Order: sequence, then structure tokens, then C-alpha cells
Amino acid sequence: CTAQQWLASATEAGQPLAESETAFKLLTQGVLEQFARAGGVPASIHDPSTAVADPRKLLYKAVQSREPEVLLEIGESYSLLNPNDPDSDVVRYAWMLLACERGLDCTVSSEFLNDRCYDWDSSCDSATSPDDYVRSHAGDKWPEVQQRASEIGTELDEGEWGKLGLGAQ
Repeated sequence: CTAQQWLASATEAGQPLAESETAFKLLTQGVLEQFARAGGVPASIHDPSTAVADPRKLLYKAVQSREPEVLLEIGESYSLLNPNDPDSDVVRYAWMLLACERGLDCTVSSEFLNDRCYDWDSSCDSATSPDDYVRSHAGDKWPEVQQRASEIGTELDEGEWGKLGLGAQ
């Protein structure tokens, strides 16, 4: 069983993290296809494991698990899902912050930071709390990020799925 086959099977079975990962792949694939049509990248980017899924429906379904890894994946997908939202960075960081607050390991030695930190990124060296990375990248938008994370958390807790900016229900 290949990784693509496993992901397709897990998505079909309704595994929330697989649904959110598939949604991210679909959204990324859509952006790459737009570039290909514009002549920017090779057109051979089709992933057969994501052929029939709707990323918005997958994220809408996955978010109901409230799993921290899913919340992070939604944050990573948000700007692709809502490319015209002028506050997409605020919302993306809010989902990341919420994922950390809800149990994602965001400590200095975590996979979360290892996947994002590079030698040139000094914000990772000084992280002492789970939200330090997000705070350093949010910059002067940090109060907005905190506020939006609180709002998203309330919407999650109250099951207000339609208010999360994920689209299809």
C-alpha cells in the first residue's frame, strides 16, 4: 500500500487528519494547476488520490473532530481556501495558535517547529512557550491573532461550523 493509497483510504474512512491533509493537497494542487495554465510550472502535478474530493467539504468534516493536528492543517490551508481574504495571515496564525493551545506539541523540540524552523529563522531559537513562534511571525498583528483564535475556539466549542470560513457543509 503506497502512501497515496493509504491517504485515500483513510480519507474515505473519515479519518479527520487524513481529510484535512487531503484537503490541503487538493488546494495546493489547484494553485499549481492555475500556475501550469499560466505557463509557470509543469502540468504534471495531478495526484490521483485526491481526484474526487472537495477540499471544503473535507475540512468542514475534519474540523468537527477538534483534533489539534487538524486545526493546524486548517491553518495551513486557510489562505489557499480564502485567497482574497485580506486577513488570511491573521486567521492562519490564529488556527496555529489554537492548535498549540488545544494540545499540539509546539515546544522548541516539536515536529511543529522542526518543520518550520530553518537556520536563518532566529524566532525559533528564542521560543520558550508554545505560542512564541506564532507570536514572532504575527508581529504587530499578534493581538488580532489572539482575538481570532479565541473566536475560532468559541465557534469550535459551540459547534458553529459554518462560522469558521471553511465553506461547504
